Amino acid sequence: MIIALIYYYTKVHPNFTTSIAQEYPLSTGSVHISHPKDTKAPAEFEAGFLSDASDLAILKLGYKESREITRRMKVYCGEYMPLHPKFSTNESGSSDAAPCLDAPVGSVELDSEDVNYSKEDNEEIEKFTRRFVSSTWTRNFQLQIRIININDTSNEKLGACAIKPRKQGGIVGPRLNVYGVKGLKVAARVKIGVQTIEITALVIAEKAAVLITEDLGLNMK
Repeated sequence: MIIALIYYYTKVHPNFTTSIAQEYPLSTGSVHISHPKDTKAPAEFEAGFLSDASDLAILKLGYKESREITRRMKVYCGEYMPLHPKFSTNESGSSDAAPCLDAPVGSVELDSEDVNYSKEDNEEIEKFTRRFVSSTWTRNFQLQIRIININDTSNEKLGACAIKPRKQGGIVGPRLNVYGVKGLKVAARVKIGVQTIEITALVIAEKAAVLITEDLGLNMK
């Protein structure tokens, strides 16, 4: 999980946002052909976002931790309610978790107690997460607070064929062979890091070339 400061446009200015990135999600989707002969038939596609409960738990934790960091910053002046979970309120009309934009709110001391979330509050965070989940190169899932907070399900995830045991949801084995398919290997640049993308692609391609050459019994020299 990564927490980073970014800028995200809202109707409130000035503002800043924090981004939570789930870098190694366990949730997986699927895509299958739907017709044995008709190549133009729509594929059966399931995105599978947050299908693994552990991903949702990590995002909930990331949201809470980023919120604690944000509210301790000197520039903090309140939270943006329209793009925020609808937290429960008590008899006075507010709760520990409820955001506030009605009046300026200053930062808290570093040693202040963390926000206390009720069962209902946690359920609202989960609902909001599921409602806004998506996958793009730069942003996937967003929760906003003013001076603000944005949470991502996973940053820079490109739909990888996971290299791990089949019983753990893997698609490709350690020698790039696709499980259940004969004569098919997969080598793809499925992760974009902060380094040059070309370098990542070349390193993966070189390793794949070595494995394929060895399996074919060819001499690399």
